[in-house]
Amino acid sequence: MRDADAEAVPCLIDNGLLHPVIGDPSWLEPAAPATALHRLLRDIEDRVAEERRREARLVTAFEPPLRIAERLTAPGGQPPVISARIRTLHPHTLRHAPMAIARYEQSRGDVKARTLDEVTRVTPRQRAIARLLVLGHTDTAIADRLGRNVRTARLDIARLAAQLGSESRAQLGYLIGQSGILERGEEP
Repeated sequence: MRDADAEAVPCLIDNGLLHPVIGDPSWLEPAAPATALHRLLRDIEDRVAEERRREARLVTAFEPPLRIAERLTAPGGQPPVISARIRTLHPHTLRHAPMAIARYEQSRGDVKARTLDEVTRVTPRQRAIARLLVLGHTDTAIADRLGRNVRTARLDIARLAAQLGSESRAQLGYLIGQSGILERGEEP
């Protein structure tokens, strides 16, 4: 095979399946199967070794927080004072999470359990913003579509995120979809 023909399939050269002929470098010949297989396996071994090193780094990084969580949730241990809310996507979800119910019952402080149905009383403007967010529009595009200032649109998005309990844009999109606010008609 000519070198020019091999430009159409650079992966053959990159993976070591073709190499230049010793007497004429403009020609390429296939590598011996044992050599090619060894080279391909070495690349795979390097990737596996890197993944194992990454796994070890993650274990080292997350071990201290997991030990703390283990101590806090150990049987007979006192639950910490929690000021939070337990939110479920569907009202029946809590009955399938006995650990969540036990944690809720043992908690002291400002604890409140609500479903998304209790949380999602949205205005027509919030519903319009939710539709545009789910479609992937940016803050600027949402502001333009609604005829508002970008800062005001961002405040409206932040209010909707706070109302749904979202901590990120991706989570907000998920919660909008799960809450069903886009399927509901105009609220009275």
